[in-house]
Amino acid sequence: MIKRIVFDIMLLWGLFLLPWWGAMILAVLGMFLFRKFWEAIVIAFLIDSFFSISESGFWGRFGIFTAGAIVLFFIIKFIKSKIRFLSKE
Repeated sequence: MIKRIVFDIMLLWGLFLLPWWGAMILAVLGMFLFRKFWEAIVIAFLIDSFFSISESGFWGRFGIFTAGAIVLFFIIKFIKSKIRFLSKE
């Protein structure tokens, strides 16, 4: 539990101190290291809030990181269930 709290603090610091892709790398790493790492979706929403620009194209729309994090969350959850040493559920 302490490791997860320390990682959450590092992730939050990374959101403010790193570029958007650095915070997303930490979020994806957290998805692999911890079970049900919902914090990654919250961080993706905050990245959308801080860094997204409203443009007419698809990539400029709000929520692209949040949607990607939700999809990635379930993909990683599926992969972890198929790998024997990562499945703890």
